[in-house]
Amino acid sequence: MDYEIRRGFHGVQARSTVKIGGKRELRIDTFKASQGGLVCFAQVVEVGDDGTVSFVVFQDLSARLATAKARATEKAIIACHLEGTANVGSLKGRIESQYPGCTLPA
Repeated sequence: MDYEIRRGFHGVQARSTVKIGGKRELRIDTFKASQGGLVCFAQVVEVGDDGTVSFVVFQDLSARLATAKARATEKAIIACHLEGTANVGSLKGRIESQYPGCTLPA
């Protein structure tokens, strides 16, 4: 699974995007958590025709895939992101049951 690394105001972040069907996609983000350490987080979002991204809080699927007690270096972010993307298969059943017509590619 491909990912992109961004450096911004909040430090180094990694993101992978997987189309799951229709206008929906699974976004996997890894970043420095507010309490310290790293977190890899997956969320199903809907992308509009104009590129706007929307989701419904407490309704659309979101899950923590991996955490790490490490400084937010690029190497640590990539390692946590790869661990999280390896765990994304555990969401397949939840995605297929919550979003009919959507599936997580192999």
